[in-house]
Amino acid sequence: MNSQPAQDVFSAATVGRSVAVIGAGPAGSTAAIRMRNLGLEVTIFEKRTFPREKVCGCCLSTSGWKRVKGLLGADPINLPKHQALHKFELILDERRSAIRQSGGCVVSRSSLDSELLERAQQIGASLIPHRALIRPKSDLTDDQVRLQAGEQIYKFDAVVLAAGLNGGDAGNRLSWLDSPHGPRGFWLRTKQRIVEAGALRMFADDTGYVGVVETADGWTDIAAAVHHPTRTSQRKNESRKSTPSAFLCQWLAAYGIDLQADQVIEHQTTGPLRRRRLPCRDRVFAIGDSRSYVEPFTGEGMTWAIDDAWLLADAIAAESTQNQAIDWGRVEKRYQALTHLADRTRSRQVRWLSAILRRKWTRWTLGRAINFFPRLASGLHPWRET
Repeated sequence: MNSQPAQDVFSAATVGRSVAVIGAGPAGSTAAIRMRNLGLEVTIFEKRTFPREKVCGCCLSTSGWKRVKGLLGADPINLPKHQALHKFELILDERRSAIRQSGGCVVSRSSLDSELLERAQQIGASLIPHRALIRPKSDLTDDQVRLQAGEQIYKFDAVVLAAGLNGGDAGNRLSWLDSPHGPRGFWLRTKQRIVEAGALRMFADDTGYVGVVETADGWTDIAAAVHHPTRTSQRKNESRKSTPSAFLCQWLAAYGIDLQADQVIEHQTTGPLRRRRLPCRDRVFAIGDSRSYVEPFTGEGMTWAIDDAWLLADAIAAESTQNQAIDWGRVEKRYQALTHLADRTRSRQVRWLSAILRRKWTRWTLGRAINFFPRLASGLHPWRET
């Protein structure tokens, strides 16, 4: 692994084309791969040791899986372990619907992240493992962005912030347009089998919603978005005080699922999920969950993170010539326009769904309608084309 200061790594031939990527998740590694394919010098900063798990529903839509195969190659030996999705089970309060569809897959974050990072390194991206706070700073003397990681200073022509829901530290450059709010994320995994392989089961009630899948390595992955609960005062107190595993066990028990807390291997929580920040400024670009996160029920989180990296690479490709310095100001304008259009599309997809799921009578109406017209569920399942 390369631990040299970035200013010592890059030669004069790459002036104007050096980029730091903070975070090696799906967004960060996708950006690194695509920028390396464009001829940029890329250095990835990652504080975690891979493989590692994160709060995530572990579902990729059809379009997201196509992008992953485009990055890693269609040969199965190059792809992360995954399980094709073939069934979507939706439980709205006590009403159950089952829809059979094709497309999309279940893939664990530990497997996906590791394969994407390995691919980025194979094609020339450098990895600097660093646990210290990384803060972008302006350097007006040479028109570069400085990264301060502990006592070490690195210099790059641009910085890509891909640090997930924690957002990273943008050095006060990228202000929040919508500060973090909305439901909190709960996640756990267990060896206890709850759903059949290839099925996604989702529950929604006044508390929020929870998705359950089985990954290719046999783990059961449970991810939930929890609103301020209103179902009972007891549930409200439990969500604030109990561990994620105890709370999810109690929640699923209401649906007849006996999840054993002593079989839970790992659990995590997040802060408020919804947020949106300025996408770029002064050569610092935010992608994925670091930039924006909307209602997560549709299962598009990982796909949208990868899409953000794709948009940034497209903006760079449109404003660059091989072996020439990049006009980063023009890249910023193009990326702002692309993310604005993407956000409008995503908001339209989830606004109506979020409103329906927050009210019991609309959930009841939706469940009844799906039973009569199963095609209505095509707007809900996480493997649809986008």
